[in-house]
Amino acid sequence: MFGNILGGIAKIFGGSAHEKALKEVQPVVDAINEYYNSYSSLSNDELRGKTTEFKSRIAEQLKDIDNQLLDIQNQIKELGNEAIDQKEQLFKEVADLEKSRDAKLEDVLKD
Repeated sequence: MFGNILGGIAKIFGGSAHEKALKEVQPVVDAINEYYNSYSSLSNDELRGKTTEFKSRIAEQLKDIDNQLLDIQNQIKELGNEAIDQKEQLFKEVADLEKSRDAKLEDVLKD
């Protein structure tokens, strides 16, 4: 009885947790299904071409950050063992750039 009351109250205030989660992911599921329908008719060679296209698009979007990371990693290699403070600062920059890169990659993948 008590469970039924709580269930009724939950529905009044926006539904169950399951229903809320379903509403949240449904647009993503719909988008995936649309892509699936559009790509399911492609041949294997056409799909390979799409993969190359996607990798190229991702690399282009991340080019600046990847170049910055490479530059900093080269600076770290050039510094001697006595430059520990400088290396530590550069490693912090690398960590921050990697976080930015991950966020940008996520945005690119959503597009």
